[in-house]
Amino acid sequence: MTTTKPSSRSATPPPAEHKKNAAPSRSLWLRVLLGLVGLGLAGAASLAMLLGIGLAMAYPNLPDVTDLADYRPKLPLRVFAKD
Repeated sequence: MTTTKPSSRSATPPPAEHKKNAAPSRSLWLRVLLGLVGLGLAGAASLAMLLGIGLAMAYPNLPDVTDLADYRPKLPLRVFAKD
């Protein structure tokens, strides 16, 4: 029966400072990405609220759809042409 020793390369963990340098950069990119997503969602929500407020203010002043279908201007329209 033969036993093999594990190689020293696979048994040693990678250097600790390599892990320390990699984690903060990933964390920073994740924070930036989440911040941008949050800003985008906040902008979309504020745009939706402004649109809703604008429609709520304009809706009472809009004419009825049936009035628009049978529209007749108060002033007669005159078109002048050369021919």
